[in-house]
Amino acid sequence: MQRGISLVCVAAALSFAAGDAAAQGSAGGTAPQVVDQRAGASGGAVRQDVPVRMGVTVQPDTVTIGDPFIVSIRVQAGAGALITFPDPPDSTTTVQALDPAQVSGAPDSSVTDRTARYRVAAWDVGLQPVQFDPVAVRTGDAVRQLPVENVVVYVASVLPADSSEHIPKGARAPFEFPGPWWLPWLLALLAAAIVGTLLWWWWTRRRTTVVANEVDPAREAEEAFARIEAMHLIEAGEHSRYIALVTEVLREFLAARDPAASTSLTTRELLAVLHGSALVPVDRLQTVLREADLVKFANRDAGANRAREIGVECRALVQHVESALAAAVAEAAAEAERTVRTPAGKEAA
Repeated sequence: MQRGISLVCVAAALSFAAGDAAAQGSAGGTAPQVVDQRAGASGGAVRQDVPVRMGVTVQPDTVTIGDPFIVSIRVQAGAGALITFPDPPDSTTTVQALDPAQVSGAPDSSVTDRTARYRVAAWDVGLQPVQFDPVAVRTGDAVRQLPVENVVVYVASVLPADSSEHIPKGARAPFEFPGPWWLPWLLALLAAAIVGTLLWWWWTRRRTTVVANEVDPAREAEEAFARIEAMHLIEAGEHSRYIALVTEVLREFLAARDPAASTSLTTRELLAVLHGSALVPVDRLQTVLREADLVKFANRDAGANRAREIGVECRALVQHVESALAAAVAEAAAEAERTVRTPAGKEAA
């Protein structure tokens, strides 16, 4: 294997030498020039009559996974030429560099002789190519790009020779239940019982929460009136604030009893919605809300006595609505009971 790779490297060097000689021997011809921005200006006179040669060796040419080996790239050019070697192989490939490149030169003033050594390792078996960018050689104002090709290493396997013929076992089932046949069914029933218990607990908790959240609007209104009275706003001279709070409690109570009586409605819209209601005395409600609007929006001072009267009227309206609602419910229940007790023949007659 080493002899084969060496022959490939020698053939590549001879081909570059022959191409250089042909380019120089053509009559009146000029070789194309590629300017490499990485190369700097070379000092001193550059000999143009020395051909550019390059050779690549791999030592050793057979390794195992992870064993380091050396790739040497040697370039000879005219004296004063500037040689730029490529970066080590990319770390994303199967062949990765272990150390930075080490560049050395030969003590010869007639030519520029440079050798770059790369210490790398391969991480897969078989023939593994080692990828390099071209070598840049600047001679004067011209730059030649010398491609580094056919650099391979053979990575031998450390497994026994017969391991390639090994037939793996078939895939095992995700779950295996050793023991009696009824064990899987028992586990399934146990899981179903746990899930059922959790669902029952969630349902009972939800029903308890819903029942706990059901409150009586009348009781809420009475508690709110009590909190407002405890603030002693009338004694502090804040008559307008007292009227605004008690009328707001009244409107929230009406909205709880009738969803159409939303608190976002104006006084005129609310009275229009409740017009003809059998539960709410609209005339009394109109008097309270109109006077509250004058206090809130026209800065009218109703006085302590009138503020106290409005608070009493708001409480009376809540009690009136509750009494009318209870009477309507009782009358509806009695009517339903009379309908059930009435014989079919009398009803038809």
